[in-house]
Amino acid sequence: MKIALTHTGSPEKNSFYVNWLRTSDDIEIISFSADANNLDEIGHCDALVLSGGIDIHPKYYGSDKTDYPHAPQQYKEHRDEFEIA
Repeated sequence: MKIALTHTGSPEKNSFYVNWLRTSDDIEIISFSADANNLDEIGHCDALVLSGGIDIHPKYYGSDKTDYPHAPQQYKEHRDEFEIA
């Protein structure tokens, strides 16, 4: 089984996902990210895990409010766009 895993932005946090998913030798994990620009690989995977990370920019769900409690200082819109695609 091939699983595409988006990167959290933190190598340490990402390793938690890898360890959790790697329950068998049959599982191959593909690092899937905007930085790797490998959207075309999704067609070769059996599953997709969207990992946690910085909040999605509010404009992607119809809001312009960015000053909510615990809002990030900056968003990663390239990641949002990649994962939406």
